This record gives sequence, structure tokens and C-alpha cells, in this order.
Amino acid sequence: MKVRFTRSQLEMFQRAHPDADLEGLLDVAFEFDRRGNLVDAQGTVQGGGEPRFLGNPWLARLAAAARSRFARRPADGEAAVVSLDERRLSQYASEDRELIERAVADHPGLLVAEAIHMLDEAGGL
Repeated sequence: MKVRFTRSQLEMFQRAHPDADLEGLLDVAFEFDRRGNLVDAQGTVQGGGEPRFLGNPWLARLAAAARSRFARRPADGEAAVVSLDERRLSQYASEDRELIERAVADHPGLLVAEAIHMLDEAGGL
């Protein structure tokens, strides 16, 4: 499974954590095996070059937020209830609601509750 953080999600994280060193990262994707072990990490850096993943505690925090999805995955065949998603979204300001909706759109199969948790863990909400 691959979990991707887009530029807008990284900008939200950066606003929540001004001291975070994300090295001009435009996007980052973490790939996990079925057990939730990190298999690969890739990113795009503004101006080219390779991102430094090793030793960056902020990227480790993003990876941990992505990994947390595995503990909260619904059972096979369990469907999200639209009205419940709408109630959850209504609790957030429009900017945060937009961020949550983009996360769901960027990650097919991601439930609203999972997106909220993932963004909250990463400090984006």
C-alpha cells in the first residue's frame, strides 16, 4: 500500500510545525507491505535532487502517520456511511475540510475518518 502526501498537505504540516525541515519537498510517498512495514519512500524536491529521508524526524513523523492507517482499516466489505462522513466533515473549518477531502480523493479507498486521523497525527489539523 502506498500513502502519498501532496504539496498542499505538506504545506499544512509545515504551517502546523514551522520548525519542520522538509527540504523544499513537493510531495512524498511511503510504501508499506501488508504488515505495515515501511518498504520504500520517495519524494520530489523543488529544483530537483534527492530528498534526505534518513535522520529526518519530520519525515519519520509523516511515515508514522501514514502507517497508523493500518491499525484503523475497516474489515473487508465494511462500507463508509456517507451521512457519518458528512457529520465528521461538518466539525471542521472549510480549509481543514478541503484538506480532508483532498486526502480522500488522493487515496482511493481511504475513509474520511482515516484521513482525519492521518492528518491529525501528522499535525495538519
